[in-house]
Amino acid sequence: MATGPSADRAAELLAAQLADLARYRHIVEAQKAVLRMGDAGLLESFANEAEGIVADISSREVQILAIRAAAQADGDSRPTAHPIADLHAKVERERSLASAAARDLAARMEHEASDIARQITEIGRQLDPAPGGYRPSGEPGDPLMLDEKV
Repeated sequence: MATGPSADRAAELLAAQLADLARYRHIVEAQKAVLRMGDAGLLESFANEAEGIVADISSREVQILAIRAAAQADGDSRPTAHPIADLHAKVERERSLASAAARDLAARMEHEASDIARQITEIGRQLDPAPGGYRPSGEPGDPLMLDEKV
């Protein structure tokens, strides 16, 4: 990284990335808790917040890449022990943790969706018209016919 303003800006951006990734991970943990509660509205709210954080992280990543490209064009070959390199390593660790939390949430949501699909299928089977009971007439909306032999 170049010295001066660009190095300071890169450090600011990396620190913001680190904070947002930690926030994202906390939002995902909150989504897991809300999933257990079954509150779809709150789950949607947290999902929207997570999307906003991802957008912020993505736009900041573009800025970081531009600063890195400018530093490399200047021929800066800073040692990897530089504080910016440490910040970058922390960001990568936090990104890995956030990614793992998001994958876990997706797996839980997939499991919940499968359970709900099984429940709906079972309820559908239970509601199927039994022979000799109520049965649907030919068209949707027509009255049900009652078989008096029951």
